[in-house]
Amino acid sequence: MCMTPSSEDIQLYDEARKAFKEKNLQRLKEIYNRLLEIDANPEIVYIVQRMIDELEGKKEEAKQV
Repeated sequence: MCMTPSSEDIQLYDEARKAFKEKNLQRLKEIYNRLLEIDANPEIVYIVQRMIDELEGKKEEAKQV
């Protein structure tokens, strides 16, 4: 079953990419929560979750050094 992303899904994904490039973890989490609220395309939700995981992983590495 393939869900076509809505225009809001795509807009939020674009914002998530920008937040990821800026390493803005707080903004990424806000976008993720909004995606869950609107029952967004699962693939987009997964990608944004991976972005969050990657940034959190980098923060943990920085704390250990």
